[in-house]
Amino acid sequence: MIESNVKNDLTHGTPWKKIIRFALPLFLGNIIQQLYNTVDAAVAGHFIGSHALAAVGSNMPIMQMAVAIFFGITMGANILISQNYGAKNYNALKNIVDTFMIFVYIASLLFTVFGLLISGTIHAFLKTPLEILPYSLSYLNIMLLGMLPMFGYNAVSAALRGIGDTKTPLLLLIVASIINVVLDIVFVTVFNMGVGGLALATVLAQTFSFIFGIIFINIKHPIVSIHFRSAKFNFSVLKDLLIIGLPTGVQMSFISVGMFVIQSLVNSFGYITMAGYNAAMRIEMFAILPAQNFGMAMATFMGQNVGAQKWDRVRVGVNSTLIMSLIICTFVATTIFFLSDELLMLITKDEEVIKTGARYLRIVSPFYLIATYLFTMASGIRGSGATFIPMLIAGFGQVFLRIPLAYFLVSILKTPDGIWIAVPLSWISGAILTHIYYKSGKWKKHIRVKSETNEI
Repeated sequence: MIESNVKNDLTHGTPWKKIIRFALPLFLGNIIQQLYNTVDAAVAGHFIGSHALAAVGSNMPIMQMAVAIFFGITMGANILISQNYGAKNYNALKNIVDTFMIFVYIASLLFTVFGLLISGTIHAFLKTPLEILPYSLSYLNIMLLGMLPMFGYNAVSAALRGIGDTKTPLLLLIVASIINVVLDIVFVTVFNMGVGGLALATVLAQTFSFIFGIIFINIKHPIVSIHFRSAKFNFSVLKDLLIIGLPTGVQMSFISVGMFVIQSLVNSFGYITMAGYNAAMRIEMFAILPAQNFGMAMATFMGQNVGAQKWDRVRVGVNSTLIMSLIICTFVATTIFFLSDELLMLITKDEEVIKTGARYLRIVSPFYLIATYLFTMASGIRGSGATFIPMLIAGFGQVFLRIPLAYFLVSILKTPDGIWIAVPLSWISGAILTHIYYKSGKWKKHIRVKSETNEI
């Protein structure tokens, strides 16, 4: 019989200590990831030019849309793995991991082929300025060729998080980040590869993470080992993955569609606004990190503890996680508000780009606490298996509210400020609706496994 790793078991011990221990590697890993994403932007802005910074930024919503549905299936796998791990259903874990990884392999190939066929059409819809279109297409097409390692690494990380291991993905990410940064500089400054060099560096770094991630997971965690030759596809497991994961995938699609349309509106103001927006997004991601990481931690914590039917631990864990994420976000948001210009100077030296990015950050940053509450609570709710209502809330906020508001406000103000103001308004509506749903307790009905023990 396979025994669980006590260190990775979140159903015992002091909840806030367990959550911090789980979240810290995630937090450090995502800081590192954002740092090398910021280095991408900095290399583009300083060594190539504002047109390159705008080109890289124009592809952000495209890449997010490409992985939206996949992210949902990843969340579904994480929830099923964590719930079965918490319920001690170890025999079910192998079927989940096998089916999940086969799905990842097929989905990544389909995304690559389809993406390459329509990449030009996408940028035409986005109204990407002609002066940066060749750079945007070069970056996008190379990134599309790296779908398998991108999806694969995130799949491996999801499996590890499900059983409570966040240290292994952190170690892989540290090495991959170093590789990415070094290759960025070498490809751009030595080989003059431009934005294509930035994309190639990212793909090679992710390939490293994926390959060595499989090696490490097979050595350290045989409970969720990955062997493609002997893997067996289970349609029943896929059905569960889709039932849980598709609503989250659709939710992420809503967010991506919102960003996609918003990017088109941003593009209408020219490449300087595009570059400023992209630079600001690189800074903003640091403010959202507490919510993302504590949200991921709480999702796994919720999954394991609802699987074990330990509802008191769930309540304590939710409150503790929320307090910790809000405290950290307060510090980060304050720093960004007062040091916007200085932070943007790390990415670009163009004064107009800095001015545009700083304007966005000063309008939006006072509302980062609202965003943190929204993202943290939504992740926790999804960890219980309740993914449909968070999907509807995200769709309302990101598509049916934010997009019309942005266009309406732009038509009145005649400046990008209308786009920026619509962002916190969508967060506020989402936070209110998420709070109401959590307090209703209806999310508790969506647990998909039962503990094999009667101990609570």
